[in-house]
Amino acid sequence: MQDPASSAENFSWATAGESLATCPNCGASGGKSPLLRVATGPAAGQSLLRCGDCGCAFFDPMPQPDYAATPAGGENALAFYLQQGAGLRSISSAIARLGLPAGTAMLEIGCGFGFGLDFARRALGWNVEGFDPSPFGAAGRRDLGLPITPDYFRPGDGRRADVILCSEVVEHLERPRDFLAALHKALQAGGVLVLTTPNAEAVRPQTPPGLLVPLLSIGFHTVLHSPRSLEDALRAVGFKHVEVEDRGVSLHAKASDKPFPAGMAGDAESALYRGWLQRLAEAAPPGSDLQIGALSRAYREAVNAGELEAAASLFHRLDGLWRDRLGTSAEAMEPQENGRTLKELAELGAFPLGPVLLHRGMERVLKGEDRAKLRPLFTRAAKLAEEARVALRRIGAEDGDLEDVAWVATAEAALCAAAAGEADAPELLLGLGLVPGANPKRAVSALRRGFSTLVNAGHYELARRLATSAEEPLARAEAGSNDLADDELDALFGAAVLEANMSDGNAARGLRLTRALRDAAVRRLNARPGGSAALLVWPAVEIERLLLERLGRKDELQALHTQGVARLAALPGVPPAPPSER
Repeated sequence: MQDPASSAENFSWATAGESLATCPNCGASGGKSPLLRVATGPAAGQSLLRCGDCGCAFFDPMPQPDYAATPAGGENALAFYLQQGAGLRSISSAIARLGLPAGTAMLEIGCGFGFGLDFARRALGWNVEGFDPSPFGAAGRRDLGLPITPDYFRPGDGRRADVILCSEVVEHLERPRDFLAALHKALQAGGVLVLTTPNAEAVRPQTPPGLLVPLLSIGFHTVLHSPRSLEDALRAVGFKHVEVEDRGVSLHAKASDKPFPAGMAGDAESALYRGWLQRLAEAAPPGSDLQIGALSRAYREAVNAGELEAAASLFHRLDGLWRDRLGTSAEAMEPQENGRTLKELAELGAFPLGPVLLHRGMERVLKGEDRAKLRPLFTRAAKLAEEARVALRRIGAEDGDLEDVAWVATAEAALCAAAAGEADAPELLLGLGLVPGANPKRAVSALRRGFSTLVNAGHYELARRLATSAEEPLARAEAGSNDLADDELDALFGAAVLEANMSDGNAARGLRLTRALRDAAVRRLNARPGGSAALLVWPAVEIERLLLERLGRKDELQALHTQGVARLAALPGVPPAPPSER
């Protein structure tokens, strides 16, 4: 958990100037461009500088935090970490996909509570050891019985490991290359270093606060690597094989002196992760923060995997735990008008409520429930996620997952409003605002989905206010693109339906839209079968036939029946032509 100095209100973006400094990563001296300056709080006076030689960013002067001290939020910070905050998925995935056998020796530096160690021990059968001086490490040693040394890792003590996991650590060090060199020496021959760290290239005003504030961790982080600077640093200390994956706000790297093993397939790794979460929940004290956190994560994984029977069982267990703490069912939980404090949320076990209710809504959609009736559930999920974010911001912290959940739940509520034909649906969809994460196109995709939903439900007047969402897909289709996404194809079809069915519709434009859709669908089906490209073929032909009749273009109508239908029916994945088209 960050110090209040890491709050977004405590720094300003730098637009000019240069500072003389020596890069702690590559050693280059000279002028460095400032990215931001800290104005208030314990870190006031620090600047984040970019090194033009290696591409990293670093704070000047360097912070000197005490990681053994109680974090901001105290025990409530640990409750948040267990219930919601720990990024378990990326850690488990990074080591499971190495595909190494039982008995592998793993050392984790800066292990925190020890979730990575526990996954390696329980799920993979590895021999593990961790180092962490923080209270979180002490809690993991106590609650999970893990061999965690309550101290910093001291290089050169003779330890050797097959795998060293170093997640979100190197950015805290003043001399990162010295540390990486020590890790290289601590590996067995052919061993693998697995490392995650914030991405310096994500330090920009467009990055949402839920991601930017933890990325910066002002007062705690020292050097932020770019993909280039991290790869160069790993190779400079002796690693022969290096892979650095850019995941937006974070970098995931692995390094070794030998080629990497083939690894575990994604589906197998995902199933292993879900199984570990459930075993972790079984071993945890009933009703504890650890159990709530494990079950919440397992439930979300089950919904995402479409395992609805398992998801329903997990939600039932969670709901029972929350009834004991909340005094009501999870689905009936409401945020407080002035927002709960971090302590109140911790005592209620309420940090994961927003994410769980979002997935509860998705579970019910997947089961075929009427989306039009689920708006209150998605709205509640968004508000509960925001309530938790507000409580975190009071201690200078943030959570990117909660930020993402709040946005997605708000978008889903807007789609529910569209399904119900509610008058505010267009405004809700148009007002989705800043998109968390690395995919800003999600807002446009949600807008197109809402537009198509309104058209399919026959709410044409409301849909017309969103019809411009088809303009970009139309331009891409007419330019010959073969990779239009389903929401783009759906938007083209929706716009054609409006022109064909509204009293003031433009038949010529409708025909243009329909043909652009048909041609784009054909190109995509030849590239990869399935999806809306297959499902929309015959509805699009029906609209095209209607519009040709309206325009009196008999020759084109005849050609459609005698040549077009047969060609379309032969495309891969297209369902049989309806009787009207045979």
